[in-house]
Amino acid sequence: MKPFYFFSLLLFTVLATSCESVFLKIYGVSEINKVETVDNILKVAKSYNIANENIYELDTAFYKSLELQKDTSNAGIIKNHLQPLQAMYFDKNGQMTAFYINCYAEGFPNLNWNQNNNFNVFPPVQQIGLSVDTLITFSKLQPYLTQISGNQQEIDGDYFVVVFWSKAFGRQSKHLVEIVKKNIELAQCKVNTMFVFSDNFFYKIMGE
Repeated sequence: MKPFYFFSLLLFTVLATSCESVFLKIYGVSEINKVETVDNILKVAKSYNIANENIYELDTAFYKSLELQKDTSNAGIIKNHLQPLQAMYFDKNGQMTAFYINCYAEGFPNLNWNQNNNFNVFPPVQQIGLSVDTLITFSKLQPYLTQISGNQQEIDGDYFVVVFWSKAFGRQSKHLVEIVKKNIELAQCKVNTMFVFSDNFFYKIMGE
């Protein structure tokens, strides 16, 4: 299977129509048809074993900031940063060292996030077919992230890991969260982790 923007198309489909295909159901993708409340987000996060203080949401201004940077040379890079499932690793200087998105995770009926055992070391080896870019640094992303519950998390460390996760993408999202959490256990340094709920972001920007 060649990398392509498969899940971008799936996301558009489930947002734009009330009919879910058998294909979507096999992947465990459901419709995003409302803004999830904080209570609902926390409930799902608990089932993913995500601590409250690590749960964030993404401001729609992030989308607008990417659109302002868009030109013919970086359209594909911007599309990469608008995927519902992502894992971004940044070093202590805020530079991205590894980047994973749903588009390049092969597998059926479950996406294989750990292709070639890339997550068996910390930080993980870069995802096959996808390049680390300089468009997004941690300092550029952080202002658009809002902690939704729990004690205020101190934002410092040797590494910053930002994971976009989704209720609508069900087990595909849960598997990504699980493999990132296991990968962080391998770290021999201080890691600050942010799990960013992405469904509300996509619901809102599709309505704009």
